[in-house]
Amino acid sequence: MTESTAQSFVFKYDQLKAGLPDLSLGEVFLNQESPVNQSEIINQFRILWIREGSAKYQIDFKKFEVDKEIILFLSPGQVFQIETEHIKKANILSFQKDFYCIEMHDSEVSCNGLFFFNIYNLPYLSLLPEESAELRVVYNQLKKEIQNPGAVHSDLLKTYLKLFLIQTVRIRKEKQSQQFVMIGVDNDFYREFSQLVEKNYRQKHAVADYADLLNLTPKALTKKLQKITNVSPSIVIQERVLLEAKRELIYSNKSIKEIAFGLGFSDPAYFSRFFTKHTTESPLSFRENH
Repeated sequence: MTESTAQSFVFKYDQLKAGLPDLSLGEVFLNQESPVNQSEIINQFRILWIREGSAKYQIDFKKFEVDKEIILFLSPGQVFQIETEHIKKANILSFQKDFYCIEMHDSEVSCNGLFFFNIYNLPYLSLLPEESAELRVVYNQLKKEIQNPGAVHSDLLKTYLKLFLIQTVRIRKEKQSQQFVMIGVDNDFYREFSQLVEKNYRQKHAVADYADLLNLTPKALTKKLQKITNVSPSIVIQERVLLEAKRELIYSNKSIKEIAFGLGFSDPAYFSRFFTKHTTESPLSFRENH
């Protein structure tokens, strides 16, 4: 096996550049097997469409096993680790925020908090054969435009990217619609709440803060969220703070005091007690062990 085929497709793959530094495609059509325990902090939006193969990953320290056709959606700042990987066929679509802003176009696409910046559920979409075929049509149009750029090249690439994202959102919502109808909840409420947490977790740690932003009482917010997820809003907020603490402890040179202040803790000692209580390791021990 050559060096190039021995590496993970996430790090080594046949890449198609769009003539723009902010968008690229990658494709794998080989049996590729990677070394274990490669990890990185994602620095752009990345869509991994695994069409054939198997793998074991960790996304933000949560284990995820691939054994069928799926799409993974990775956001800037996420920790992505490969435990094992044996990929036969895959597509990779990467883009920067400067090329296509997920938040700015959320009213059109609605994937913010669903696929991207959703740290509360593993951001993946499993595909049936007919769903895969529909997505390949749009993907191939994007690929063709990259290979043979024409007039209004950048605008057309953004249009195809948006169509691809819209189609994935439709597939996801169709799969979930019956579940939400059965329990009688607002399909988009959880996404709205998670977006608010993502924007404010460094400053706002109380359920009452988010209840105010949603024009609800803390009790009403708790009841509504637990009906959807069976998890209280305080747990969601807590997990977001802990995740960022773990990321910064491992992938930054910040002191524990700097991390504590950056996450809205006025007392570093209280931050250390909070972290230890919920992870069973002190911040210093966590950094050393990982």
